[in-house]
Amino acid sequence: MKPLDLTKISAAVADYDRTLSGPDLQPSPEALEALSRLKRMRGWRIVIASGRPLRFFLRLGRILELADAIVAQRDLIPKELKEKLNLLIGKYIS
Repeated sequence: MKPLDLTKISAAVADYDRTLSGPDLQPSPEALEALSRLKRMRGWRIVIASGRPLRFFLRLGRILELADAIVAQRDLIPKELKEKLNLLIGKYIS
C-alpha cells in the first residue's frame, strides 16, 4: 500500500456526534483545536457532517466559525453563503 500523500488532500470531513462532541453533544475543545490546526497549518477546508438538522448547529458558534461547510439533514451550507444563512435561520426557527 502506498503511503498517504497529504499534499493531495484539501479537506477534512468529520462526523459531529460523539466524534467532535462528547456524549452531551457539546463540541470537544480538543477535536476542534485539531481541526483548527489542519485548517491553519495545511489550508484544508473543514466539513462537518451530521444527521442532525441545521438548526442544531445554529447554537454552536464555534462550529459555525470553523466549518467551511456543514452537511446536515437534507442541508449543505457552504460558508460562502453565510450571509444567506440569516434567511435560513428564520425559516428553521419560525
